[in-house]
Amino acid sequence: MIRKIITIPHPLLRQKSKPVRKIDKKIEKVIVDLLETVKNASEPEGLGLSAIQIAQTLRIFVAKTGKNFEVFINPKITFSSKKTLKEVLKKEQQFFEGCLSIPGIYGFVDRPYQIKMEWQDEKGKKKVKEFKNRLAICLQHELDHLNGIL
Repeated sequence: MIRKIITIPHPLLRQKSKPVRKIDKKIEKVIVDLLETVKNASEPEGLGLSAIQIAQTLRIFVAKTGKNFEVFINPKITFSSKKTLKEVLKKEQQFFEGCLSIPGIYGFVDRPYQIKMEWQDEKGKKKVKEFKNRLAICLQHELDHLNGIL
């Protein structure tokens, strides 16, 4: 079901999300709702969406990692490069972050250029992968939401 994306100043956006203990029907429904909602977002197009943005205080987000969206449950960053986006990319290659919960506002956030992340997928399988560039930035942005950071 397409859900309403909560926007600032909604207090839930500043709340830290709770870990998922078990992937059950409730969690599966949240994942379906996240995917349907982010795919429906058009102003701007959504590259990621966290559960807290649809008023679910769970450590889940979805992000476009290529042509498709991937599900991240209980994600954590296990490595962050010392080099940041600003240091690695030329000024004209840098981009402004946007957020579906802060409509119409864009800004440059200097984040680590490369990260390594651990998470579970929607089947509970543990995943570990390194991400660079814009995808690393998107994942860090979504993880910030799970920690109550805007």
